[in-house]
Amino acid sequence: MTLRIFRFLVLLVVSFSVNAIETDSIFYSLPSQAQGHFLTAKKLFPNEKGGVWVQDTQNQIYYFDGQHFSLLPGRAFNHDTNHVTYASGYFWYIDSERLLKVDNIGHKEVVFENSKKELFQAIGQSEQIVWLYGSHHFHTFDTHTGEHRTIPVSQITQGSTRDNSGIVSATLVAGKWVVATNQSLFYLDKTGIRRVLSKQFSNINQLAFDKKNLHLLVGTQSGAFRLNMATIKPDVEMIASGQVQTILITPNDYWVGTKKGLFVHQLDTQLTKHIYGSYQDDLALSSNNIMGLSADDKGGVWIATAKGINYYSQASGLFKRVRFGREKYNLPYLHINDVIAINDRTAWLASNLGLFKVTASQVDDKENKVEKLLDYNVSHISQFGRILWLSQGDKLIRYDTDSGATNVIRKQNKWAGRRISHLIADHQGDIWIANELGLYRYSPKQKMTDELGLEWMVDQYGPSTITSLYPGDSGKFWIGTDHGVYKYNNQAVTFDARSADYGDVISLTESVNHQVWSASGYGLLLMQENDLNAIKVRLPHSNSTPLCVIDSKLGTWVTTTKGIHYYDQTAALSHYFPTPFGIVANEFLPNGCSVSPDGKTLVLTTRLGLVFASTERLIQAELPTNDVLVGEFQVEHSVLMVAPQTNKDIHVNYGRSVSVLFGILPNFEVPQVQYRLLGSEKENWVDFQGSQLTFEHLEPGRYTLELKTISQIGTSHPGTRYSFIVSKPWYLLPSSVAIFALLLIGSIVLLIAWRSKIMVKTNLRLRRLINLKTQQLRHQSQLLVSSNMQLRKQAQTRRILVGERVTKAKSSLDDLKDYLHKSNLKNTPALDHAEQALEPLEQILALYDNKAPECTVFDGQVVSFVVKAVVKGWQQEADKVGITLLVEDSSQGCLVKVKHFNLDMILNTLMASALIRSDANQIIHLSAKLADGRLLISIEDTGEGIAEEEIQAFEAQEFGRVGIEPKFTLSDTSLSAIAQMAEHSGGDFNFHYNQLIHRTRLSISWPVEACIPPTNIGEESCIAETATSQQGTHNVNKQSNNKVQNDWLDKVYQLVEEHYSDPDFSTCHAAKMLFVSERSLQRKFKSLSGGAFMDYVTKVRLEKACELLISGEKISDTAFETGFNDPSYFSQRFKHYFGLSPSKFIENSIE
Repeated sequence: MTLRIFRFLVLLVVSFSVNAIETDSIFYSLPSQAQGHFLTAKKLFPNEKGGVWVQDTQNQIYYFDGQHFSLLPGRAFNHDTNHVTYASGYFWYIDSERLLKVDNIGHKEVVFENSKKELFQAIGQSEQIVWLYGSHHFHTFDTHTGEHRTIPVSQITQGSTRDNSGIVSATLVAGKWVVATNQSLFYLDKTGIRRVLSKQFSNINQLAFDKKNLHLLVGTQSGAFRLNMATIKPDVEMIASGQVQTILITPNDYWVGTKKGLFVHQLDTQLTKHIYGSYQDDLALSSNNIMGLSADDKGGVWIATAKGINYYSQASGLFKRVRFGREKYNLPYLHINDVIAINDRTAWLASNLGLFKVTASQVDDKENKVEKLLDYNVSHISQFGRILWLSQGDKLIRYDTDSGATNVIRKQNKWAGRRISHLIADHQGDIWIANELGLYRYSPKQKMTDELGLEWMVDQYGPSTITSLYPGDSGKFWIGTDHGVYKYNNQAVTFDARSADYGDVISLTESVNHQVWSASGYGLLLMQENDLNAIKVRLPHSNSTPLCVIDSKLGTWVTTTKGIHYYDQTAALSHYFPTPFGIVANEFLPNGCSVSPDGKTLVLTTRLGLVFASTERLIQAELPTNDVLVGEFQVEHSVLMVAPQTNKDIHVNYGRSVSVLFGILPNFEVPQVQYRLLGSEKENWVDFQGSQLTFEHLEPGRYTLELKTISQIGTSHPGTRYSFIVSKPWYLLPSSVAIFALLLIGSIVLLIAWRSKIMVKTNLRLRRLINLKTQQLRHQSQLLVSSNMQLRKQAQTRRILVGERVTKAKSSLDDLKDYLHKSNLKNTPALDHAEQALEPLEQILALYDNKAPECTVFDGQVVSFVVKAVVKGWQQEADKVGITLLVEDSSQGCLVKVKHFNLDMILNTLMASALIRSDANQIIHLSAKLADGRLLISIEDTGEGIAEEEIQAFEAQEFGRVGIEPKFTLSDTSLSAIAQMAEHSGGDFNFHYNQLIHRTRLSISWPVEACIPPTNIGEESCIAETATSQQGTHNVNKQSNNKVQNDWLDKVYQLVEEHYSDPDFSTCHAAKMLFVSERSLQRKFKSLSGGAFMDYVTKVRLEKACELLISGEKISDTAFETGFNDPSYFSQRFKHYFGLSPSKFIENSIE
């Protein structure tokens, strides 16, 4: 009971020293996390050369170089975190009774095996010495000397049954081991083993020792405790509460990660900050569950949470932030309009919610002070003495900062009626005002207003606006516009032509040595009074944009989209504060900077709130430099080594390509570096932006790759150097070359002799074969000539016989027709039938005698006959390659006007063209129908499409860009050949090609001469019968005249439309909904529609998927929304139907 009361009091005392909410800390997310790719780490290990090692929840080991997570090669690891540690550049892990180590190429080596044959259960390290715990023994192994020591656990615990549960952690304290069991601490001294404390803890899990301050940190399930080991009986102080998962010691702080947030105990103030995570805030910890901590040599801390990895820089302490929020020490959520810095870290803030006075706290245990003074929209503010001048719309307001009294200037307000766009007070106390009509100067002393207008602007730039104002010394006043800078002096305004080529002016300032700085749209400009040319000031990043400039007593401060820059009085860049040193990229607002009158406080407006900084601390600060870190060394794009060491050579076989993946830390941005490869033909420095270099075709020899960051260029810093050796192949050695030459000469001599002998034999054999083949071919040609003559005779005989029979039949019908005319039977059915019989006979005669150029008329029966004949002829070829022919013919009963009857040639060419383009499992659709008084024959496929060259050739012929009309053979299937055939027959050719889904449609149309109704239907109009479809090897006749069947089919289509997105929707479910058996549904649907029911469902799903992909949906989301459980199966079906994969379809639709 006493122990519990003691613990409660300790927790109570600690709670008063914990700053529960920390708003200044900026925790940067990794670049991959900003893109939505998270790596959940269970443990972090520092790398001695920079970067960090990460062990994820799958127990895989990765190295992070600032851009890439590089997996350690090989399959060395599949062990939990308590079985792995890192020391002396190796990973050490336990496997049963063995201790093994793994290097950065994935090579593992057994260090020693437990002679006691007991399984190792835990491992750790302290000062590069590995400790291990077996079932009954505590082991230590020196990674440098290989010394191994073993101590029985019963000797350590001194026979205590309560402490025989095992060793959970250990650390070196002043060269001696302190070992922790679940509840107690033991000190292993040369004089013996003793307890560190008589007090017992609850579930110890972490130990860490601060060698500088001689403090031992103990992490338990209830909190973290600090023990002062400088005394015989250490004092115990609780510095964090909650279940401790990791502890990190840095020179100025103790970091404790728990399941309820991060605790940072500051050694100088003895205060503990409790930092909470926020998954919605990109600049906060991603989770309260802190899994691991690791420090680098740049003053930064890596923090692994349950939802990602964050980075914190100690340089963040240079900036004090007052962020937006709902607490009293936060700024309310408002729009910042203007800011003026006051002494003592205080600033006036103008916003849409009013005028605020904001004071940043001096120390972390104090809260910021945000005081609202006026409750209306304040656009601009400027201070002269104790008077603060404000603008609200077109109103100029005088605010007394001592009494709080306000007064609206109503007299001499010549600017009334127009919103004030800029406001500033000069050194004489005059107020300069700008709006869209011009520039005004108001004198509070004389209560007069001078109206300067806009007439002073240069005419050649047209209508312009004022963008910035700044009062200079000696009566000068600087005016920024959207085309340059003007100077007002001695009642005159002059344009500074040096600023004309730099775009609109965002911000202006004048330094103490009368230099004018201009933050313009095209860069940072410096204009000296006696210099004819302006100087474009170099920014560290060429792609950054200046946003604000402000002068102080010692130099000029500039904010850009990349960070804060400080230039000394010689205009040289002295300090640069980018991410991740407390600054967020793209956070600063335009013209939102101010320096206090004493020059000690810098106030900046950001999209997160206000930033306060001490100018003296910023100038004195020394930020760590960025270093290039190589994450992977690849050979032939395969990982050879991860985190290679700079002092070791890497050997590469000749002829292999070498790739280097690298990043920059602590800066996470895409690297901008200079590199050179010593040992190659070109050893000059090369500018490069990216994170991967590849070298190919390297000659044998030694190479050294040097990499420098932007900040290291032009300095004596050596940068980062990696050496590798391209070995000389065995066949390039002198002895190998000599042997190879001798073997080559001998082989050539033997080859010539052997070839001569073989050639003689071969010539004799070929001569005999040629004679034999010549005789065979001569005999075969005679047979072919004879057969050809017989076939020609037969065809000629049949032609004569058929012609005579048709002529005789026509003569008989002519006689019958004359007889009917003479017998006054003109209007009888017999005469009509005679005329109908004569017309096909005349067409047959025209087919047999088509030498004249006059038009030939044929009816739909001939069209249908030719269509069926062509399809039947090509059906076998289509079946061989798995292509389905679908035929739709509705041309019966109509006369078509043509010049030459070459319909069979046209259809054969169209069918051959479609088959050439199509692949297996695709469909070719041939249709013949009447449309707008014309016969339209078209063929459609979803093959690989028409080549661009073929389309250009067709267009050249179509528009007459070809001088001589080309001649085409019967086997030519090009667009130009088909168009020429169509033109000879009197038809019009057209084609359509959809590149998105590779759908090609070729069509030819002829004018319809007349419509003859079928003999069994007495209607006058032309009747097109229902299309006859041929799919695969079977035909399906669609009967659209049956209304009941159409209604049933429409009901099925509607059912599929409503349930296609359900992955469980099948023939069985549809049959239940339609109250029929599954077999009946399949049979009836196939008889009416010509296809299987599930094929139709798949077709609907794929067409809906096509619409979703075009609208921007992801492939996986589209698969699930259209009824596919497996995205890979969806991709397979999509490619089978459309002929291209979903990803290729999206790429084509974007293009």
